[in-house]
Amino acid sequence: MSAPSSTPEPTTLPEEQQNIPASWADLRKIHPQLPETPPRPTRTVECNSMTYRNGEGVEKHIWIPKGTLKTASMHLENENWAALAKFPTYVDQGYADEGEAEEKERKTWDWLVDENLMVPAEPVIEG
Repeated sequence: MSAPSSTPEPTTLPEEQQNIPASWADLRKIHPQLPETPPRPTRTVECNSMTYRNGEGVEKHIWIPKGTLKTASMHLENENWAALAKFPTYVDQGYADEGEAEEKERKTWDWLVDENLMVPAEPVIEG
């Protein structure tokens, strides 16, 4: 005979309560073994790719180097297809370590940046 488990079993929700947004407190009701507060994230990243259809209806999948998401979003909103075409094609660049990513982005940045089209990057909060 085994000893009783100290971790309670998760509660199953009725169908109408599944797949809806929940607060941390709500999640703890379902999964009582969760800590009282959510853990701090160890890393956050920006979106690094975008798929869109240009003015001719052609689907494009581009790589968004770090710090250029706001600029790419502005070009998409303004339907500036020529500016979006300057971004490199996305081929599963992924998320590299900081040093490697910064070197790749520096090389891309040199030909990508057009100061007349720039939108200031949002500040990166590290901590």
